Amino acid sequence: MIEIRQENKEDYDEAYKVVKEAFETADHSDGNEQNLVVSLRKSKHFIPELSLVAIQDKK
Repeated sequence: MIEIRQENKEDYDEAYKVVKEAFETADHSDGNEQNLVVSLRKSKHFIPELSLVAIQDKK
């Protein structure tokens, strides 16, 4: 079963790793996507309610 919930600060490190790994071999990646996520969270336009994580088997 997969649980979808709002991201919280405890998720940030794992989300960083997931985004980095997801784009490592992408054809049109600049290798900076994970840092873009960090910057977006710090933006005044960030909407926390739209930042979600999927949890399966406690990961």
